[in-house]
Amino acid sequence: MTNNIEALMQQAIAAAKTGKRDEARQILLKVVREDETNIRAWMLLARVATDANEKRTALNNVIELDPDNQQANQMLAQLTISGVFSEENQNAVRAGASLRKILLGVTVVMVLIIAGIIAFLISNNNQQADARSTEAAAAANVVQFSQTQAAEGQGTQIAIAETGAAFALIPTATATDRPTPLPDDTAIPTITPLPSATPIPAPEGLLGVIIGWGGSNALNDGYFPVVQFALDGSGTIIELSGTNRGETVAAASRSLVVYTRYFRDLFDSYLSSINVGTGIQDNMAYRFDPSAEVFVRATTPQITPDGRLLVFVAETGDFNLRQVYIFDFAALAGTDPIRRLTNDEFDYDFPAISADGTQVIAVRRARAPELPNTDLVLISLSGAAIVNWTTDGDTTVETHPRWSPDGKLVAYVGGTQADPKGDLFVRTTGEFPSSFNVTRTAGVDEIFPVFSPDSRYLAYASDVLSDTVRTNYNIFIYDLISGGSYQVTRDDERYYPGAWVQ
Repeated sequence: MTNNIEALMQQAIAAAKTGKRDEARQILLKVVREDETNIRAWMLLARVATDANEKRTALNNVIELDPDNQQANQMLAQLTISGVFSEENQNAVRAGASLRKILLGVTVVMVLIIAGIIAFLISNNNQQADARSTEAAAAANVVQFSQTQAAEGQGTQIAIAETGAAFALIPTATATDRPTPLPDDTAIPTITPLPSATPIPAPEGLLGVIIGWGGSNALNDGYFPVVQFALDGSGTIIELSGTNRGETVAAASRSLVVYTRYFRDLFDSYLSSINVGTGIQDNMAYRFDPSAEVFVRATTPQITPDGRLLVFVAETGDFNLRQVYIFDFAALAGTDPIRRLTNDEFDYDFPAISADGTQVIAVRRARAPELPNTDLVLISLSGAAIVNWTTDGDTTVETHPRWSPDGKLVAYVGGTQADPKGDLFVRTTGEFPSSFNVTRTAGVDEIFPVFSPDSRYLAYASDVLSDTVRTNYNIFIYDLISGGSYQVTRDDERYYPGAWVQ
């Protein structure tokens, strides 16, 4: 049987080389029916297949047989991402096709109506034959003019419809009136530009800036200033928080930043916002004060792109359980702006809110005496229903989830007990979700994924500094379409991305 399979493989390869894809496909299907573990056959089938689902099945089989097959992982990632990014164009084409059918029907009706009018005029006109000929010619011109106008209008309306369909996929940002920031108990910080050690060229055409945290850890306590990273290749880093330090930064824009601030005098952490334009920092405790809910240590914020909804975790109850809360910056006067989303015996962390403000993904961990169990859960804001998004317990330890701005993807970090350092995963959110590895690097930590405003790129922190030194974290960018990666910072400090804003 082995000789027969090898002969079939050679036939399939020869057919593929001469462009006979379907012939090669039929031969390869025979091979995998006889030998389901033939990685070469599955890989070649993925290359010659024209159906996306068949390609995906073949690649999934390769990865199941050889999880570290880098080529198969990359092909599957590109196939998945290409499908997601082409969906907008497909929707626009479908919308245009539907409109063309409607306009064609309207044009046919117009022609029939005009033809009927002409017949009526001809049958009821007792004038001379030359006059009737003149009228018929004029009527024919009317028909031709109507058809021309309909065709021209059809092209214009289709263009408008296609453009509208494309823009409809992008959530419309809603302007929000923000409360006046309360003065902080510290002096207004100075925004000081800090040069990066070596400017690193970034891919051309990148939009916006990355806001995160990092720099020197002189106090060795794990807290850093809030900083802004340029993406124009200059390597410029701007410090936004002055002498104040913290972690887990979120931002709705370049001007509105929220972060977990560390209060050194209290040995405690709490959320603070920064108005980058004025430099004023606002302890969010002042805004939370009207709430009847009693909690402490509000941390790990995320915010919707329109700046309205802020999601975070805070400790509550006798056992200081970490629960998920949401704060509405635009809550009506006299109403409680805070809403509690979870109320159980689990600990939650790193909640991420979707761009449309309808769903939250968070890390949920079981507490002793329950068995160790860490998964991602999906929380619906419409009814606060909680469903498991991953279900493998501690087989894979997931953390740091983040929605793409278009809502079609979720990135997260996954580690194992054998290798707790994280790899990046991306999962689609459609009707038939699929997941794939963005990175697969043993012994290297890749964490805090952040999507670009157009959802194409993924920024993250990695502790790979060189082939031999893996002690610090720098920011990298991964192109989800091309599969290329780029390094944004390159020095001896630690830097983490929190938000990518325009």
